Amino acid sequence: MAGRVIAVGCSKGGSGKSTTTCLLATAYQAQGLTVALLDADPQAHLAKWFRLWAIATGFTGEFVIDPKTSRITDAVDHNGIKLYPLVTKDDMRGKVAEAKANFDLVLIDLQGAPNNEMVFAFGAADLIVVPAQASGFDLDGLITTTSIYSEVVNMKERLTPYFVLLTFTGVPRKQSLGGKLIRQATDAYAREQISTVLKVDFAGEPHPVHVLNTELHYRQPFKSMSLTGMPPSAKDDAEAEKNQMALAQEVALVLQGQWQSEIATA
Repeated sequence: MAGRVIAVGCSKGGSGKSTTTCLLATAYQAQGLTVALLDADPQAHLAKWFRLWAIATGFTGEFVIDPKTSRITDAVDHNGIKLYPLVTKDDMRGKVAEAKANFDLVLIDLQGAPNNEMVFAFGAADLIVVPAQASGFDLDGLITTTSIYSEVVNMKERLTPYFVLLTFTGVPRKQSLGGKLIRQATDAYAREQISTVLKVDFAGEPHPVHVLNTELHYRQPFKSMSLTGMPPSAKDDAEAEKNQMALAQEVALVLQGQWQSEIATA
């Protein structure tokens, strides 16, 4: 997967973008790949996670921190993952080019809003992953995000693989039977609506939006990553780790081209 770029974005916040990016980064790093992380979200959740993860895994260098915001300001590398913080539309092109030349995989974590960074990242990406929860608000965000994607691919005159990732699906272990049934029905309905209703307008023709087979389930280790920095493998949670690796494997298959022809001919 040398130099492949994945943009992770949705025009609505709270959909699981940073969580998805962290899980993919640590999954591929565990497989021996080098990963560049471009944090293009002003909230800097990805950079905050990287700092926690690096310290927890033996980082002995120094972070350059803005004393006013407590945010990392300079790029930093640790154990095969390099963070590019505070990426904007003005410097994204150069940082993507640098990262592609030096890393196996480039992950761009975007702000939960339609902006110029999203447009550029979608244009530079080999794959776009759009995390979304099974809610009406997230589905509204998908409509906006898909509209931006349509504009980008029409400008490029080429379809880029574009997949929705359903996030925080499944049911918490302590939920009642009635709650579990409602949640399962909601998740299934969201997948059906995305697959059958949402379309990409490309070259005057409608194209379907694909949903990854893997869903990012509701798992406590995924939530705790923002507090500890550590991936599921460090929490000894086999189910969460299995979910993480299934996602990484499916994304890798997409990058190898097994889904691209389906998008192009749909």
